[in-house]
Amino acid sequence: MFVVDNNADLARTLSEVIGFEPDLESVGYSHGGADALARATEAKADVLVLDFSLPGRNALSVLDEAKALGISLRILVFTGYASPELAAETRARGAAGYLVKGGDFDELAAEIRRVNPLRGTTP
Repeated sequence: MFVVDNNADLARTLSEVIGFEPDLESVGYSHGGADALARATEAKADVLVLDFSLPGRNALSVLDEAKALGISLRILVFTGYASPELAAETRARGAAGYLVKGGDFDELAAEIRRVNPLRGTTP
């Protein structure tokens, strides 16, 4: 799992806390969107936890880029926007999941497990 969030402290914290889960591994984090896919694939992540709003781009452009490049990385959009329309749009563009910030870390860990192709529980 690789975390990209526009808040560097949150990206680091999420990466560290989720990395404590016995069945999940964090391979890094970033707070910039320009190289989100490159860094996640270079780190050999299977899941990208992606904030919607990033410096210079948003999750929709990252999803479009992943699709255009044929990247099979599972992308979980983790955002402060509680919008059914935005959730539907991200899924239509290839997001494996959409989770609104504000819950506890267990909720995020459960969603990462749900979308993780290596766990055999993909939707």
